[in-house]
Amino acid sequence: MNLIFKGVFLEAFIVSYWLTNVLGFVLLQKGLEGALKNSKEKKKYSGKDFLRDVLLSLAYTLLIVMLVKSSIIKPI
Repeated sequence: MNLIFKGVFLEAFIVSYWLTNVLGFVLLQKGLEGALKNSKEKKKYSGKDFLRDVLLSLAYTLLIVMLVKSSIIKPI
């Protein structure tokens, strides 16, 4: 993205992370639940589960922002 639009590395990084990984957390949780529980004990994906996934994503996003701002992660 930075090759096309200069100066949007951090924004593109965050948006692409949120688009892929929040959905990934949801799918990972659903897959693990399906693999570890028998069909009679299946629990629905609750609002609490979603909130936990969003908070994990937010924490990771803040870590990435700090790494970019401190120039540890740089655009190509």
